[in-house]
Amino acid sequence: MNTVIDAAKQLELALKTVAGVQEVHLDPGAMSLFPAIVIGPPELEWGNGFADPTQARFPVYAVIDAGERAMERLCLLVPEVAAAVDELTPGAVLSALPFPFPSGATDLPSYQLIVEVGLQ
Repeated sequence: MNTVIDAAKQLELALKTVAGVQEVHLDPGAMSLFPAIVIGPPELEWGNGFADPTQARFPVYAVIDAGERAMERLCLLVPEVAAAVDELTPGAVLSALPFPFPSGATDLPSYQLIVEVGLQ
């Protein structure tokens, strides 16, 4: 059992419950409908004496299509994403920063949320 993969899958399942989100992916190239959520590879930490990682920080991207009221739509989506993480996983959202999400030849409006998950 890989606890990093298990944590990513638990995040994916929780984020699929966010109202209005069309897609949740571990692969950013798979997005086709918006709003979408992409879970990126985590930063890993090891505690003293542990062979396996003890902490993971996943970048979670809440992505919308560019267009009218993009900022308003993002500001409504981000708290919903954070609530799903807080309520349905053992993780916690540490921060959320605006992020131009690359998609083909353009950048899409998004927020990058950092989600910390204990693995031990």
